[in-house]
Amino acid sequence: MMWASSHVEPEYWAIAVQTVAIIVISIPFLNWLNCYSKKELSYQSQLSGTVGEELPTTIILPMRNEAIRAEMKILEIIEEAGPFPRVSLMVVDTGSVDGTAKICKRVLEESNLGRERWRIMELNEPGKSKGVNRAMEEISTEMVIMMDADTKANPGWLQEFWVTFHDEEVAVVSGIESYDDSGGPRMGYKLSSDMIRIVESAMHSTPILEGGLIGWKTRSMSGFRLKENLNADDAQIALEGIRRGFRSIVNPRIKFVDKKISKSGLMRSIRRSQGLSRVLTSSLDIALSTEEKSCRRSILIAFITYVVLPWAMIAFICSGLVLFSLIGIGLESFWTAVNYVFVALLFLLPQGRALAWGSVVSIVAHLRYLSGRNHAIWDPG
Repeated sequence: MMWASSHVEPEYWAIAVQTVAIIVISIPFLNWLNCYSKKELSYQSQLSGTVGEELPTTIILPMRNEAIRAEMKILEIIEEAGPFPRVSLMVVDTGSVDGTAKICKRVLEESNLGRERWRIMELNEPGKSKGVNRAMEEISTEMVIMMDADTKANPGWLQEFWVTFHDEEVAVVSGIESYDDSGGPRMGYKLSSDMIRIVESAMHSTPILEGGLIGWKTRSMSGFRLKENLNADDAQIALEGIRRGFRSIVNPRIKFVDKKISKSGLMRSIRRSQGLSRVLTSSLDIALSTEEKSCRRSILIAFITYVVLPWAMIAFICSGLVLFSLIGIGLESFWTAVNYVFVALLFLLPQGRALAWGSVVSIVAHLRYLSGRNHAIWDPG
């Protein structure tokens, strides 16, 4: 009798699941609205009139099978860093099979950069994190800047890093990518994410930076090493800076473009999403321990956005199909109308399409990891 009296009809379970899913989905959306209302805020406004004094800096250039881009990349860095005698370059070749290290050595030897200002480290084992960790063991300068081979930064990026590094509260800073194409759901997703990171940086910190061009203070990050079974190096570094009580920020005055010539853009997004989800999940304790409220909020919202929300979207859609099978597809039911409105918003609004695209990428990334496909090994070539 007790079991019979407590029986709940399947449609009510479906409605309950959809209610929870809507609550989860609304959290990142409300955060987007909040950031959009504050989008004029920017860390760069806090730097008005500041001049970047030269600081001892090592530029780490991780490479693997970058023979096509190696020479141009080296020359770009020399053009920017050459006039500053306290800046050195460390090329870290992790398991290249196309002669990347030899090309770098030739270009550097033929350049006007003093021999004492550059070094090439060759490692047989692949893995960007492994290479960066090995490089960090050899670096003693105050600042480190890590730059991908396919990143082309706007002139003046080095001094912009120094401007930011003079802020004692900041331990980690990255640039932000500029885009030639502003259309499509993928680009809408990236632009929305960038806006949120800029606003979060102005408030205090953001847990998600740009790994293509990122720097940190060695004294603030002393002893830190990347987890080599993960990727999302930028998120690892950003969250460690926050864990230690410093700020991790995006400086929108440091702009760069991604010159990667590849048809594997989707796979790169899946790889990044997988690493980002794992890093955020393993760093949730920071949201509970940090005293800065805006940091707690940004970390929790990032976790919900990249880890929880994609599954909430799946739950909403699946429970919606169950609901339609039970009560029909007509508009007589209020909850049926809710489903139609949700689908309309998802496909008609640019933000909805961006959310759908990001959710698909995250779901694929999560499923690949759960099936044993870990994308921690880096092969950009």
